[in-house]
Formats: sequence, C-alpha cells, structure tokens
Amino acid sequence: MNERRKHKRINSPEPLPVLDRITGDRIGLLVDLSFGGLLLESNTLLQVEETYQLQIILPQAVGKSKKIEFTAEIVWSNTQEPHNTFCAGLQVIEISDYELERIEQLLGLWMLENASVRA
Repeated sequence: MNERRKHKRINSPEPLPVLDRITGDRIGLLVDLSFGGLLLESNTLLQVEETYQLQIILPQAVGKSKKIEFTAEIVWSNTQEPHNTFCAGLQVIEISDYELERIEQLLGLWMLENASVRA
C-alpha cells in the first residue's frame, strides 16, 4: 500500500470522545492522531467528503483546555468486522496555530507514555 500521510500518526493511549461542535453529538472515538489527520471508530458510517467541525475531549488539560477544536474532512470510511463498527480516516483542513501547538504537546505526551510502556 502506498503511504500518503505527511505526518506520523500516534495511537491514543485511550479512546477519546470526538464531538461534532455544531450538534454536540459524539461522532466517534479517537484511535490515533497526527498533525494532519486522525482515525476514528464510530457506531455509524461516516460519509466520504463530509466536513465536520470537531472537538476532541481530553481527560486532562493540555495548555489551558481539555478540548482540541478543528475542521476535518472524511477521506475514507469502512465497516470493521466482526464488531459492526465503522472506521474513518479524516484529514484536518482547518486548524488554528494555537490548536496545532496543543496537538504537538499532546502527541509528545503520548510518545513519552508509549516509550515508558515499552521500557
């Protein structure tokens, strides 16, 4: 498979809720994250090319907030057997510099956690 990602994705140490900022509905759980995209697991099939204003809910504050907000587009979506759940790959299409810095901090924390688990 030809890898097209520009940034390495880091697995989330725990499933984090991802909400639609417009409706407040949970659209899925975060599986992994990078500067340019994320992988979601969802109970519903998300439509390719749909755009969402998203909010990742963090268990503890990174910076001054427990939320990271950005806009992303569904790039692919499929069914995960045998659990009848769905996975979707999203590309970040709009994000503030502040939120991008917070993603950098979060990914750094996750890399440290992953390194300590392997040690």
